[in-house]
Amino acid sequence: MGRRAKCPKCEHKFTIEVPAPTAKPKQPDALALDEDDDASSLMESLAAEARTAAAAAPPTPPRNQSPCPKCGTMMPADARLCVSCGYDVKAGRGVKPASAGPGKVATQARAAALSAGGFMLGTALSAVAALIGAGIWCAVALATGYEFVWIAIGLGALAGFGMRLGYRQENFKAGAVAAILTVGGIAMGKILIVAFVLWPAVSEVVDFKSPARNLMHSLLLTSMSAELRGESFLDDEFDVEDVDTAGRQEARAQAAEIYAKLSDEQLRDRYVRYNRYSADFPIATADEREFQKNWVAAAIADRRGDLEGIPYDDYARQSFYEEETERLDAMPEAQLDAAIRDHLAWEKEGRWQDEEYVAAALVAARVREIEEAKEGWTLAQKIEDIRTLSAQELFDKLESGPEGRPLLPKEWDEIHSVYQEEVQALSNTERVARVRKIILDREKNEQEFALALEGLPSLESLVVSEGVPSFAAFALRNTVDFFDILFVSLAVVAAYKIASGEAKTA
Repeated sequence: MGRRAKCPKCEHKFTIEVPAPTAKPKQPDALALDEDDDASSLMESLAAEARTAAAAAPPTPPRNQSPCPKCGTMMPADARLCVSCGYDVKAGRGVKPASAGPGKVATQARAAALSAGGFMLGTALSAVAALIGAGIWCAVALATGYEFVWIAIGLGALAGFGMRLGYRQENFKAGAVAAILTVGGIAMGKILIVAFVLWPAVSEVVDFKSPARNLMHSLLLTSMSAELRGESFLDDEFDVEDVDTAGRQEARAQAAEIYAKLSDEQLRDRYVRYNRYSADFPIATADEREFQKNWVAAAIADRRGDLEGIPYDDYARQSFYEEETERLDAMPEAQLDAAIRDHLAWEKEGRWQDEEYVAAALVAARVREIEEAKEGWTLAQKIEDIRTLSAQELFDKLESGPEGRPLLPKEWDEIHSVYQEEVQALSNTERVARVRKIILDREKNEQEFALALEGLPSLESLVVSEGVPSFAAFALRNTVDFFDILFVSLAVVAAYKIASGEAKTA
């Protein structure tokens, strides 16, 4: 009471006063009411109801004003913009205020600065994470000798989480930047792998200066250096598993010293014998007597393997070779010389009188023919390739090896059993005639193959004739294939989804 107020209907201003007390109308006796009293009571009741309805009804706006369609604030009927919320009546949409107060401007500036700082931090963390992923990728390649391209997906995940950790917002911009940094990290990882794993091997081949004069000598020298590095099989110069450049160079120097002391005939004999026996025996020695002891042990082990029907790739043949080597090593020098002479005489004529050996050797020779045919590169085909292929094509084929597959153990046993029955049905004279022809023809072909290789250009000249590839060309040729594209795409998708929040939503 006593406050100023405005009528919501006519907008008349007045002071609220205490209403005057009114006497409660006496309820007339129903029996005493006359017609005038009934009319008076009815009019008063209608007036009271009208006042109650008017008070409850919503206020009617003045004729020259109307409420804002968005916030309801009263505004002139011909106004276009609501001063309260900025709603544009004619356009039917809200508009941004032309200006804001000093406090609001400061708040907006502070928010923008925080957002920009968070984005820069997220970008930095994402870049660092991508570089860490590239380093891990290269370290794994150095440790194992293999480039596991699927590690790129982990690199992308690291870049995505780095963006989320620093930016703390999930949107398209964050995902796009993380994806771009992922591509950069993968490129850096590829460059590191090429620089520290692949390129040293190629540079070593190009820079290597050996006394090798032709392809056969180059291959033999390669096997010598591989043997000196502790390997028992023919290694190739592009093997990325051995990244010990210093060790390779030392082995190369030792092999070159041994190589220089041997005649062409000795080198040719070593190449033929190295490729003839199933048991790999050492050839990296300048001592001809030591070399003869090694191949005698291998020949005896090979004979034992044929007699017992053991496949050529069975480790038992290597065990036989080790046993024979130990037996010969234990002999005095005079006894060892006699054993070598006896084996040379046996190889020349004595083996043809050994019926057990003849039968086993004939079966082994027939099985070997089937095995080489299965692998897709027989000795006869090798000689034909020398006549038809270029030196580079032949070296590539020698490097890649057979295109077929070896005999499965079950297949080997079946073929061996079939030929055993076939040989048993022959007379001893016929067996000797056949085995002499097969074995002597094979030895002749092996010599022919070695001589043909000896007439080809050297490995070094092949490398130089191709031209030393640039680092960029080599990197591009050795780091882009179908699986690279596939896993790089998956890495980019992973980075984008993690940084943009789509992975969490999914």
